[in-house]
Amino acid sequence: MKAKRPKATKAKRPKAKGPKATKAKGPKAKGPKATKAKGPKATKAKRPKAKGPKATIKEPEVMVRRSEIMEFLARMSRRTIEPAFKTTLVPQHGKSIAREHERSIVPEFERTIEPEFERTNGHTVIAVIGDVVASRRVQSPFRMHSHLRRALDSIRDHNPSIASPYTLTLGDEFQAVYKSPEGLFHDLWCILAAMYPVRVRFSIGVGRLTTGVNPMDALRMDGPAFHQAREGLDFLKKGSRRIQHPLLFGIFYLEHTDVCHLFNDVLVLISQLCAEWKSNRWRVMMGLLHRHSRRRIASDMGVSSVAVHKNIRAGELMTILGICDGIELALKKLLVVQ
Repeated sequence: MKAKRPKATKAKRPKAKGPKATKAKGPKAKGPKATKAKGPKATKAKRPKAKGPKATIKEPEVMVRRSEIMEFLARMSRRTIEPAFKTTLVPQHGKSIAREHERSIVPEFERTIEPEFERTNGHTVIAVIGDVVASRRVQSPFRMHSHLRRALDSIRDHNPSIASPYTLTLGDEFQAVYKSPEGLFHDLWCILAAMYPVRVRFSIGVGRLTTGVNPMDALRMDGPAFHQAREGLDFLKKGSRRIQHPLLFGIFYLEHTDVCHLFNDVLVLISQLCAEWKSNRWRVMMGLLHRHSRRRIASDMGVSSVAVHKNIRAGELMTILGICDGIELALKKLLVVQ
């Protein structure tokens, strides 16, 4: 076994002992302390308060627009100036909204154009809703709308049977109200001829109105007559899918459905005949509607009278006009009985 060696220890140096070095303290110089010179404090002059009732801050008022947007095309067809909005002052703060003097804020000229509805006294009227066929496929929508607006304006005041004139309601729809069927198909044929080659379908609803007749435009009216016309328009759209050509006319009278079925069967045949017409035949049809002589029609078209005669016979134009006159007479008798 190995012998253990003792561990080496470091030798400690002895500390030098002696008196600790102290700093020499001298006597403090005593004397009066330096004091800052104090003077009178500067005081701000106070303004005298004005005595009187306290000023109260009124709640701000803002202009809030709160009216339905009027149809742009309807305004253009009526050719009247109407504000797009009605404005009223409504307080911004507070739980309850107080409408103060609403009628006094509406401009004076707007009150004068408000239509006065005429009472129908329960009489039956004829509501017509027209719709442009395949309007989305038209190459020039602006030109199509201008032609349609011009055609509606041309017959606006010429037929005394119109109780509410033709008015554009949507982009490709329009409507009117007749108090009598006299001249009804004359107006429809004029619109069709003016819109060629664009097709237009017409739904004729017979019934009453619950709101009265608006003599200024065919807006803001309701009743069974418009309900029948709207349902009939949907029927014409669905029926056009089953046949090759669109249905142009349809008469819908809930209280005389059997007679309307007979009318619509004949009108389907007329729609089929019209689908093959060209521009010259429509021009001849317009001349006949305006009761022009065949010689005058030929002169306006720049063709011979023989050509006009052949066109009338090939298209059965006189037969079609006679059928339409018979339908108008039958409708008039139904309205008198009702």
